[in-house]
Amino acid sequence: MDMHVIFVLSQCSQRLYLLKLLRSQGLSTAQLDQVFQNIIVSRLRYALPVWSEFLSADLINRIQALLKRLFKFDYSSQLLSFHISLHPAPRIFLIMPTNQIIVSMS
Repeated sequence: MDMHVIFVLSQCSQRLYLLKLLRSQGLSTAQLDQVFQNIIVSRLRYALPVWSEFLSADLINRIQALLKRLFKFDYSSQLLSFHISLHPAPRIFLIMPTNQIIVSMS
């Protein structure tokens, strides 16, 4: 699992170059923040409920370092925290016998 998380962090770091190119083309901070949310934060959130419980302190620190770096270079309008920003609202999934999925917010 660590290799998968490291791969995702590598992809996000590579996407930092895309943000740099977009800034050089004249995108505003608000527009860069929108792109950041869509191409980096969404990638980090993917499957987070599954693997977040098994992350080592080192991997959490690496994720946090990436988020700080993006804020430092002004690609994000706010400093995101791994624990606050990336964890989606807790949900309980119930699978009914008819294969319908009911999502309830808790």
